[in-house]
Amino acid sequence: MGARDWEPFTIGGDTYLAVANSHNDTTPNINSKVYRWNGSAFHWRCRAFLRNQTPDWESFVIGGDTYLAVANFNDATTQQLISRIYRWNGSQFTEVQAISTNGAYDWEPFTIGNDTYLALTQHYSAGNYNQSSRIFRWNGSSFIEIQTIPTHGATDWESFTIGSDTYLAVANWYDGSTYGLNSIIYRWNGSAFVEFQTIPTVGGFDWHAFTIDNEKLPGVSQS
Repeated sequence: MGARDWEPFTIGGDTYLAVANSHNDTTPNINSKVYRWNGSAFHWRCRAFLRNQTPDWESFVIGGDTYLAVANFNDATTQQLISRIYRWNGSQFTEVQAISTNGAYDWEPFTIGNDTYLALTQHYSAGNYNQSSRIFRWNGSSFIEIQTIPTHGATDWESFTIGSDTYLAVANWYDGSTYGLNSIIYRWNGSAFVEFQTIPTVGGFDWHAFTIDNEKLPGVSQS
């Protein structure tokens, strides 16, 4: 089913896996599913989610509630689709918010202080790779957009902290004419993310932050 992403998470003492199915041989409009570990194997546990060439699931917790955000990229006709956020109600995931997106490719949840944020990459829409990616903040009942950032065929956000500072790194993949682009690291200034550093990449595709000997190191993969 052209699986693009697995997302593991726990609820109480149970372990789950959400799979993002991207496409089969004929259509991108196929089900993605959530599985639960039964002690010996993962079994389909929840409803199937009909999605449109889904490249990403992300799980996160707010106030004890578990959420899943899905990025919907393409339905074979358009990339201007609805991406959705679900909340666990004790027995299944139910939709709590629908967000209009253009070629949604990756969600990245993170926190600053007591606030929960979601960063979204918008990869491609209507023949154009130069889409603004977006930052949302939880207001107690829904996510509201607080910032847009110009990006180029963006495929990934990665959040990390150094000391008390929060950073977001975006992978810029392609701008319609070249893969040789700057991928950019942004730093939170208290009210918005501002550009901190540019790093030349060729088809930048994925960032990953890790620590060696107490030193934080972001790494980027290139496709």
